[in-house]
Amino acid sequence: MGKIPYYRCSQADFPLGVLPWFADALTEFRKPPVQGGLHAGAMTSADEDVEGEMLCIQRSMNAGRGVGGYAIVNRSRSDHGKLWKNDYHPQEITFADNFLYDAGLLDLIKDLGEKYRRGEL
Repeated sequence: MGKIPYYRCSQADFPLGVLPWFADALTEFRKPPVQGGLHAGAMTSADEDVEGEMLCIQRSMNAGRGVGGYAIVNRSRSDHGKLWKNDYHPQEITFADNFLYDAGLLDLIKDLGEKYRRGEL
């Protein structure tokens, strides 16, 4: 019996400035400590103000089926989900490594980020 496809539909809100920020912040996040990156074993970056919203990057251990990835967390907005109706929980979106690197999502984000910087979005 084959694997059953998994589909998730949800919404997360981020300012458009997340596009150039994510590409740059991910590069910094992945730097080893000797090159000025985070300390060994770090799983989250410091929060940064991106157009008035506090964002950070976190390493995700199971972003896809057995694949790691990265989450962008927006601490300025609460999740709309039913699980968090009465509690604060930051919004986040997670991208699997293979989606970012092999399927070209990071390249698309970089291209859109450059267009945003030039005022074309």
